Amino acid sequence: MSHVIYFSQIYKNSVYDDIGNKIGLLKDLVFKDGDELAEITHFIIHVNGESLKFPWKFVASLGHGIYLNTLKEKLTCSEILETDLLINEVLLDRQLVDIDGLKIVRVNDVLLSKIDDKFYISSVAVGTKSLVRRLGIESIANAINPKLPEHLVPWAYVQPLSLSEAHLQVKVNRGKINDVHPADIADLLEELSHSEREILFNVLSEETAAETFAESEPEIQRSLVEHMHEKKINSILKKLSPTEMADLLGIVSKERLNALMKQLDEKIIKKIENIWAYPDESAGSVMKTEVFAIPQNFSAAQTISFLRKQNQVEEPYYLYAVNDNCKLVGVISSKHLLLMKPKTRVKAFMSPNVLYVHVHDSLKKVAKTFSKYHVYALPVVDVSEKLVGVVTMSDVFEEIVPDSWRKNPIIAKRLKIKRKKPESNVVK
Repeated sequence: MSHVIYFSQIYKNSVYDDIGNKIGLLKDLVFKDGDELAEITHFIIHVNGESLKFPWKFVASLGHGIYLNTLKEKLTCSEILETDLLINEVLLDRQLVDIDGLKIVRVNDVLLSKIDDKFYISSVAVGTKSLVRRLGIESIANAINPKLPEHLVPWAYVQPLSLSEAHLQVKVNRGKINDVHPADIADLLEELSHSEREILFNVLSEETAAETFAESEPEIQRSLVEHMHEKKINSILKKLSPTEMADLLGIVSKERLNALMKQLDEKIIKKIENIWAYPDESAGSVMKTEVFAIPQNFSAAQTISFLRKQNQVEEPYYLYAVNDNCKLVGVISSKHLLLMKPKTRVKAFMSPNVLYVHVHDSLKKVAKTFSKYHVYALPVVDVSEKLVGVVTMSDVFEEIVPDSWRKNPIIAKRLKIKRKKPESNVVK
């Protein structure tokens, strides 16, 4: 028996018992999903207009014919179930996500590999060569181009998109897609239909789904919000910052907006309404209201203790010092903070010469400030110079760069590098 063979090479081949009696034609194979491989458990034969399912243990060899290891009369068959995963039904001609290459592929064939007397799906075949083989014109194609490459996607890197809900559940626990960077998943969403986006999002963890949503283009966000189940959208909302929530809720239909707003805390709603109050294309419209604001009378030890409680993955670029009225009075480098004696007050080592922008400043003006002073983030103040948020360089430039620049892979990659955001703001 061959150690590897393509499904197209045995599909519709005759099936014989161990003395050569023809039983019927091979119609399909049933498989059981696995992380690295998918085991073939049954084969289906078309006999006199009827499809019958038999255990794989009866197969002796594969090739131009399928030969069994027992007599026709000794075969035992079972009913084909709705939950059975069939190669023809579940895989062939389906769109899948190649997690390794992070692209949409169409499955033309399936590679079967023999391991310890069992056969497994080891890869799916995509591309021209697998297509011409399946169409039965491989010899013609080889004559034209003998070096036509075979493109295989290992089973471990396959994530289904267009399966039915019942079949999709087989793959949910594998979670390979959750290991992909959310910015890359967001790019992938642009290639999918509404239904495929919804299927993919249902596989993502809540955290990955929220990060992917925040990275996605507005038209993709609108598509997801309007078509996805309300429970899933609510779970994503809880993972977003108020600024990201404001962006999301600002693009949905009135009916969906009312339904989603009912699920939010009053404090969050107030923050969202404050963001909506700022003009479009202003610093206030893109700022994050979560910001590390430290009272100037805090000690270095108190400040460090506060930061440790934030579950922050990365240290912030800057900390901002405020007085009792929350007015911005200084800036602290997080690295500088660590060099201070524990009892040293913030006002003793902060820099009072802090760069900032106003909530109503245009994004172009903010961008010029970033360009001139080469900083990564700027605090945002209101008319009373109270600290109300922070705006990052990537937030601003994402809004003002031309669409053609967004398509540039180098620029796009830089713009999509987003730091984790703190969940707390001014310390009282």
